[in-house]
Amino acid sequence: MKLSFVCFLLLCFCSQSSPRGVDRTAKEAQDKIYGNIENMTPKQAQDREFFRYLLRVIKVLDQDKAWKDRTETLSNGEILDGKLTIGLYEELSAGTKERLDDVKKQELEFQENLIADQKTHMVEKILRNEWNPLHHEHKDSFNQKDIDLLLGRYQDLVDAKRREKFQKHEMEKELKHREELKNAKTEEERKELEEKEKEKESKHKKQQETMHEPVDDAQLKEVWEKSDGLDPDYFDLKTLFKLHDKNNDGFLDKWELETLFLNDIEKAYPEDDPDTDIMERDEEMERMREYAMNNIDKNGDGQLSLEEVVQVKASGEMDDEEEWHPLYGSREFTEDDLTAYQDEIAKEKIVEDGAPKSPVLPNSS
Repeated sequence: MKLSFVCFLLLCFCSQSSPRGVDRTAKEAQDKIYGNIENMTPKQAQDREFFRYLLRVIKVLDQDKAWKDRTETLSNGEILDGKLTIGLYEELSAGTKERLDDVKKQELEFQENLIADQKTHMVEKILRNEWNPLHHEHKDSFNQKDIDLLLGRYQDLVDAKRREKFQKHEMEKELKHREELKNAKTEEERKELEEKEKEKESKHKKQQETMHEPVDDAQLKEVWEKSDGLDPDYFDLKTLFKLHDKNNDGFLDKWELETLFLNDIEKAYPEDDPDTDIMERDEEMERMREYAMNNIDKNGDGQLSLEEVVQVKASGEMDDEEEWHPLYGSREFTEDDLTAYQDEIAKEKIVEDGAPKSPVLPNSS
């Protein structure tokens, strides 16, 4: 495999044990390790859980020779054909298998604590939740089926790498902000910096219109009327599909699908706003695409057919019509992630400078 894929495996997520119990102290500890999912729709939270667990598993695999050999020798085409994962478990070392068992046990405990804390977004055994140990016959041991469910789709690996890159972007912004606060010469200057940050957030919330979940009826009808300039009284799903199927091949690929999201993206991230974070805007678009594919692309071919869209609409699977919560103002990392990332930066600097430097994380207060 090419070097670019090896780079994908260099993850900085912490692999700590999940806490026991659901009291306030334990919940705060869980949030520190796993992140807070409070201000998310159930399906957004499900995606967050999947990629979090996937990254922890890959971090363990990255230390195993069998996994490294495959990622370094297989081509993208071979990975798409499933050769990365076929029979992989039997080739893993005993130590790797033991560590994967531990990660799965920790995940099971975490998921059980979520249920005890009345968070039920992972309880239903649906396609997008099949990876969850809650739904496995062998709940406390990792096996080939776990690998297939977590690593079976190449696009999930690409998305995981992209999310990792975005997380680093968000951590860099946070470290820069904390450094500015730390270097403020006076208390007045510090307060001005804090106030400026609050004003940006307040301005964004005031400007932002309600965003729709990807490909729900409200979003599609808004695209029909506002983006395509058509009469709202004559909305027709098949006509809309054909309008956005630019190459007339009967499918919406990644780029064609994203044209349906532009109107909602513009609500949260106006292109003409100097405060718009372009990388955050792009990530929001990717999250919407992930969401649509996870819910509609039943055969996993990376594109949507009109038949798939019609079937999902007819089944009522996407009838909840919940508001989409944008990334803006959310926290894509924990304090542990931030500390690990700063350690990573420090190690890189040691290599560059040839001399160790002890990093000091600016206080967030």
